Amino acid sequence: MYKKRAVAAAATTAIALLGAGVGAAVADTTPLSGTGNPRIAGANRYETAVKVSQASFKAPMDIVFIASGESFADALGAGPAAAASGAPILLVQKTKVPQVVLDELTRLKPKSIAVVGGTGAISQPVMDAIAKYAPADGTFRISGSNRYATAAEVASGFDPGIPAVFIASGENFADALGGGAAAAHEGGALLLTAKGKLPTETSQALKNLKPQQVAILGGTGAVSASVETAINAATGKKAFRFSGGDRYETAAWVANDVWGTSKKVFMSSGLSFPDALAATPAAHINDAPILLTKGTCTPLVTQEVKKDLAPTLSVYLGGKTVTYYGTKVC
Repeated sequence: MYKKRAVAAAATTAIALLGAGVGAAVADTTPLSGTGNPRIAGANRYETAVKVSQASFKAPMDIVFIASGESFADALGAGPAAAASGAPILLVQKTKVPQVVLDELTRLKPKSIAVVGGTGAISQPVMDAIAKYAPADGTFRISGSNRYATAAEVASGFDPGIPAVFIASGENFADALGGGAAAAHEGGALLLTAKGKLPTETSQALKNLKPQQVAILGGTGAVSASVETAINAATGKKAFRFSGGDRYETAAWVANDVWGTSKKVFMSSGLSFPDALAATPAAHINDAPILLTKGTCTPLVTQEVKKDLAPTLSVYLGGKTVTYYGTKVC
């Protein structure tokens, strides 16, 4: 269960974001049907996120999450939280809300809107513009003093004793792209760390959450062995590490270990974060992992794990130059 309380500008407002397991908020979500290799793509990352929302979420929505389409750090933890809330993620620029996003907010008719990240990621004028699409005092910001604190603040909406926490680098998004969907699948949260030191905010969040399991995303080049030791000390448990030779192998390992087999998969670019981030709640609705691919070929490890997963539906995110579909392997 995910819950978040917010202090609105004019009054204290309790906002509960509820969700548990695949198919949470069933009345508001629509799993994809059919077989084959459909593509969900817009003219840019903002429109692609909108099209993902349109394919998966019905109006009216209890809650919509807003994240930066320009900066990954404050946005990574939003995926599992939105998934647990049965909510879509829409993307904005720091100083501008694309019209296609405003149109989607009009369609979704949200009762509340959660803006993830501080004013360095999403400015106050942008938040004010977004707030017009929810009831008075229904829009609130989830942020901390830095990227680690913001992720911890997002995760604070989960109850203690959650099944799992996934920990990713706050300095590079590469290994985290498939981790959000896995965290959501496990009913867990996603926290961030620096490579050489576990931030105080992350350590305290781990102590508060008391996770049953902890998974580290990436090798020691992303999250050092000393940080792993600190994570183990904070939780009293031994963390499991997902570490491949590159981001594609790490995502493949996550998918293979967490799902094993799946009727559906989402295919996203391994070179940019927005599509995978925005697709995390939709992937959760469809009980699908997110695999990473390139724009001109399919990495061999991605092809191999996809065969093992044996999906009948593979959803490609972004245009044909972003996520390749074909027989060329690299």
